[in-house]
Amino acid sequence: MREIRVLDSSTIDKIAAGEVVERPASVVKELVENAMDSHASAITVEIRDGGIGLIRVTDDGDGIEKSQVSKAFYRHATSKIQTAEDLTRVMSLGFRGEALSSICAVAQVEMITRTKDALTGIRYVIEGGAEKSSEEIGAPEGTTVIVRNLFFNVPARRKFLKTAQSEAGHVADLMEHLALSHPSVSFKLMINGQLKFHTTGNGDRREIVYRIYGRDIAGELVPIEREENGYHVNGLLGTPVIGRANRNFEHTFINGRYIKSAVIAKAAEDGYKPYLMQHKYPFFLLDIRMEPDMLDVNVHPAKMEVRFHQRMTVSDFIYRAVSDVLSGKEMIKEVKLSEKEDREAERVQRRELERVPVPEPFEKTARLLKESHEKEERLREEPLCLRLLLIRKKLLTLENLRLQSAVLFPEYSERILQTETLSAEIRTAMSSRRTSTSLLRNRSSSISLMRKSLQKMPEKNTVCWDRSLTPTGSSLSVTRCSLSISMPHMRK
Repeated sequence: MREIRVLDSSTIDKIAAGEVVERPASVVKELVENAMDSHASAITVEIRDGGIGLIRVTDDGDGIEKSQVSKAFYRHATSKIQTAEDLTRVMSLGFRGEALSSICAVAQVEMITRTKDALTGIRYVIEGGAEKSSEEIGAPEGTTVIVRNLFFNVPARRKFLKTAQSEAGHVADLMEHLALSHPSVSFKLMINGQLKFHTTGNGDRREIVYRIYGRDIAGELVPIEREENGYHVNGLLGTPVIGRANRNFEHTFINGRYIKSAVIAKAAEDGYKPYLMQHKYPFFLLDIRMEPDMLDVNVHPAKMEVRFHQRMTVSDFIYRAVSDVLSGKEMIKEVKLSEKEDREAERVQRRELERVPVPEPFEKTARLLKESHEKEERLREEPLCLRLLLIRKKLLTLENLRLQSAVLFPEYSERILQTETLSAEIRTAMSSRRTSTSLLRNRSSSISLMRKSLQKMPEKNTVCWDRSLTPTGSSLSVTRCSLSISMPHMRK
């Protein structure tokens, strides 16, 4: 028979961390909720490598007293409640006191904090549940928590994490819900040094929807507000036009906490039922307020679910609130002639703007000019610069055309050049080129047809060809060749 043992504190902390810290998004959630509980008005979250390598959460809240910092990392140490009776009237987002202890058990954590009345702050470092250092430093008012190398001492947990991109997506989704639940708080999210989104914190929830989901969805929202029997709901309802194929756009907040409630989701969907097609789900954002003793928030390890004392009353309240708003809203959009003309004018203007060439940035333009200048300088140093420049700059004079035609078809060179006297420089260039039809890459039947047409051409017609030449030592290799015949008597 196996002996019953009491586990050591390190094992206990890692077991507790398994319930609280599921992935980097769980760490961000706990730290941001602590920041909001400290009355922060601006919160910045920065992650790298999907939050596995680095998570930094900075706020301008109340901060923590120097003597209380080390105590904050104890298991079940909290300032939110004191007795069991406080659980029935808790209004804060966090209350269990196990977030920091669980995080520091599986990561390297650094905290920098300063209260409003203190002259200096404190820097506290703890790794794997063991305190490393504590010192006074200069710091701004508020708290900064840095979490590095998540699950560094639990490799079995780390290998089950998704890719950095997938984990960063979970963090971004969480931050969007937190921003929607607290529009009066300014949120900033940075992923790998790049700004993902930034809210102003002006209290306008529609603006946050616009920044996250875009103009099309923000323009199809209807406000909702209702209060009765101790329940109050306000928020935004999307029109049936923006119905979705899943429930990812159903947002429910209770007393400022983002939750997933089947009761509220079912009541809201029933209110939408007369206006949506089958297998379509609505877009809604409901912020519900009620007394804390009307629900139990201590039923889920991540506090993502709640239990209502009177679930049927809540369901009926949400159903009637949603149904009344939608029934009083005209679903057929009115389009005036002036609006159609304005949209058409805007569309024409947008097309005209697209035709305007966009200038390159200054640095790129300067670099291209420098490269072009260096290329021309190298070109002048080549022994065959005369021919290359004539072809590159398209100086297709009659003398050059005749010369080029003679090089392409040497058997007709006497006929082509008999009426023109070549200058000494061009004659030297022609004699040194030693070009023949064997240098052409694609000597197909089309070349033979062109030769036959040359024999039958009137004297006034001109053979014009163009090719790019690349210097290889003292000879030239043909890289591209195209042949065209201009017929003066067939001009349009």
